Amino acid sequence: DGMNREVVDFYENYREEERITTNHARQIEFLTTVNKFDKIFDGKFHILDCAAGTGAYAFYLADKGHRVTATDITPRHIAYIDERLKEMNYTMDTRVLDATDMSCFADETFDVVLNMGPFYHLTNKEMRQKCLEESIRVLKKGGYLATAYIPRFYLNQMLVMSDDKYLDEMLLDQIRDTGVLSHDDPKCFWTDTYYSSYDEMQNLYKRYDLEIIDHFAQDGLSPLFHEKVDQWNDDQFETWFHYHVSVCSEKSIVDMSNHVIIVGQKLTSAYPVRRLNADEIQSALDLTWEVFLQFEAPEYSKEGIDFFRASLDDEERTRALKFYGAFDGDQLVGTLCMREPQHIGGFFVKADYHRKGIGRALFETMRRDYDKQQFTVNSSPYAVKIYEHLGFQATDTEQVVNGLWFTPMLYKS
Repeated sequence: DGMNREVVDFYENYREEERITTNHARQIEFLTTVNKFDKIFDGKFHILDCAAGTGAYAFYLADKGHRVTATDITPRHIAYIDERLKEMNYTMDTRVLDATDMSCFADETFDVVLNMGPFYHLTNKEMRQKCLEESIRVLKKGGYLATAYIPRFYLNQMLVMSDDKYLDEMLLDQIRDTGVLSHDDPKCFWTDTYYSSYDEMQNLYKRYDLEIIDHFAQDGLSPLFHEKVDQWNDDQFETWFHYHVSVCSEKSIVDMSNHVIIVGQKLTSAYPVRRLNADEIQSALDLTWEVFLQFEAPEYSKEGIDFFRASLDDEERTRALKFYGAFDGDQLVGTLCMREPQHIGGFFVKADYHRKGIGRALFETMRRDYDKQQFTVNSSPYAVKIYEHLGFQATDTEQVVNGLWFTPMLYKS
C-alpha cells in the first residue's frame, strides 16, 4: 500500500534541494509556479504541502505569511526542513507522511493542499485515486488543490534526445499507452513513475467536482534546450520567462512541458454522493418506484409499469447491481444503479431536488469507479434530454420492449 519503498530510497540519495535553483533552466519551473500561486492564493491561508521535498515552496509560502504544514515521505527531506527552520522567525508543522494516508489530519483542515509529487510516483491507479481523495478530504470547501504531474507526450522526446538507448519501440509505446514506468523495467531511467496528460487531468478534476482554476506548464520546453537557456544573461532570461508565463496555460504548451500543475477549487456540495451499503438498497428501490410513478409511468402501458415493478422486486437482479446515492442529511434524495457491462440500470432523483446538480454528481461519482469511460443506458422518453445534457448520444431509434419505451444511448469520453 502507498508509496513504493524504491521511490523513498531514490529521494534519500538525491539532492532535491538543488533541483530548481541551480541554473536558469531549472529556475523557470519554480518562478512560474510561485508567479501563479501568488495570483491564486490571494490572502493568508493554512497550506498543506504534502510532498514538500526539501521545502522550496513551503518556505516561499511561509515567507509570504501563510501558515504552512510540510510533510514528505522521505525522512531526509523533513530533517532538512527542520534544520532550516532553526534559522527562521516562524514555525512550521512538519512530519514524515505518506500522502495516500493522511488520517492524522481531520476533514476540511486546510485552505490549500499542494500535491506536488506523490501523484506521479504512484503507478497503481487505486493508489493515485486514494492520494487525490485524501487531498480533497483534508481540503476545506472552497479551498484549492494543486496537483503536479509529468506529461507522457513530452517524456519520450526528452528521452530520445538524452540518449539513443531510449530509442526503443517497446519503451516508447509503453510510456505512450500506459504512462507507467517501474523501477525494475530494463530501461528505467528514474524510479516508479506515472506519466499523465492534459485531458486525463482535466477529466479527473471534473469527476471530483473540482472547478479548474488554472492548468499550466511549469517549465515548458526549457529543459530540452537548457544549455541555451543557461547561456542567457539576466535580461535575456527575463525576456524568455515573461513570454513563457504568457503562454504557459495553453494546452499545446502544457502537453509539451516537463512539469505541469493543475489547480482546482473544491466545490461546496449540499448533497453528498457515495456508494450505498446493502442495508440502504431498499430505500433506493423505494425512491426509484416513487419517482418512476411520478414522471415515467404516465407514458407507459400497464404492461410496462407491471414489468418495471417486477424488476424492482427481482432480488437476484438487484444483488447484481451497484447502487449510488445522494443525500440531504440522512435522507436519500437521488440514486443511480449500474449493471454490467457499464450500463446504467436506473437513475432517479426526487421531484423536490431536480435542477440542483444531483444527477450530475451521481453520474460523476459513478464514473470514478471505472477505467473505461464508456457507458450505455436505455433512456425513457422523459429522460432523453437529461442524458444528452450529461454527454450521452442516441445510438438507435426509440424502441419498445415489455411495454417500456426507451432510446439506446451511449456516453464515451
